[in-house]
Amino acid sequence: MITSLPRRAVLTDETLVPLLLFIGLGAFVWMTPAQNDTWWHLRSGQEMWETSSLLTTERFSHTAFGAEFRNYWWLSQLAFYALFTVGGPLLLTLFAGSCAFAAVYGSWRLMRGSWDVRLILLIFLILGTSPEWAVRPQVLSLAFMALSAHLIVSDRSLWLPLLCVVWANTHPQVIFGVLIAGVAAIEALCWSKTRVRRDVLVAAGCAAALLVSPGGWHYLSETVNTVSISRAVQIQEYRAPVDAGSIPFWLAAATLVVMTWRRRFTLHEWPPGDRVLLIMSFLLAIASLGAIRNVAFFTVIAAPVLARLCSGQETAASTQRSAGPVAY
Repeated sequence: MITSLPRRAVLTDETLVPLLLFIGLGAFVWMTPAQNDTWWHLRSGQEMWETSSLLTTERFSHTAFGAEFRNYWWLSQLAFYALFTVGGPLLLTLFAGSCAFAAVYGSWRLMRGSWDVRLILLIFLILGTSPEWAVRPQVLSLAFMALSAHLIVSDRSLWLPLLCVVWANTHPQVIFGVLIAGVAAIEALCWSKTRVRRDVLVAAGCAAALLVSPGGWHYLSETVNTVSISRAVQIQEYRAPVDAGSIPFWLAAATLVVMTWRRRFTLHEWPPGDRVLLIMSFLLAIASLGAIRNVAFFTVIAAPVLARLCSGQETAASTQRSAGPVAY
């Protein structure tokens, strides 16, 4: 049997610029900076590795030494220390940067609509997530957020509880993973009316995943308490997004509100997964108003939603021509 050879990939006007942007973004993977907490996470991972036990008491503070401590980051700390031991700062940097890159690329892959809108939203993705590019567990949460969106859109939400088990032991923002599962259950109950039982059980499983962590029953209450304390001591990432760098967030949030209102009569035609991301975008926008650290998570979820809202009905693919010599 004679099989046809695969066609040679040819860059087109619509793919060249995004490709160049991703190549440029890939350079940042090698330059992902350390952050103040990077060294604490590494030292915690070293302590657990050498003692073969989890951190249950405070060991690095003079004023709180011996106090009870629930380490919600233990899995990411062990992973960071293992990477640092094997490959030094370079391997750890590449890992953290790759997680952030995966979040941007994962969100980009969810976009549908006209290429010019998707290009603008790719730039928005880069600007909105770049402040969170650092060697810290939060980049794992960004990647998990994008993965959660893919599981919802592809109707593979049965994997969400397992993801939340890993996430709950990696970074406290697993709360967003539980929230998106809850939104999927609400969407099934109120709109699509399909797979209601499955989505409710998945949401319950994601909530139960918090119990399989050092926080246990106290996970949610202690997370809320931590946020309150962080705001009280005026930690920078818990401030409101009111600086010049937050302009893309405000433009995106305003566009989300306006375009949702304009498309309100066609939202019932959307697939259930897209409606879940739409609702989640509004919830993350509200969360971002109280803490600028949540803007990156809003960006990852809102970009695919904005692509659909701003592109309207999907049109047939136009004939694509190869990029010309000037473009190359």
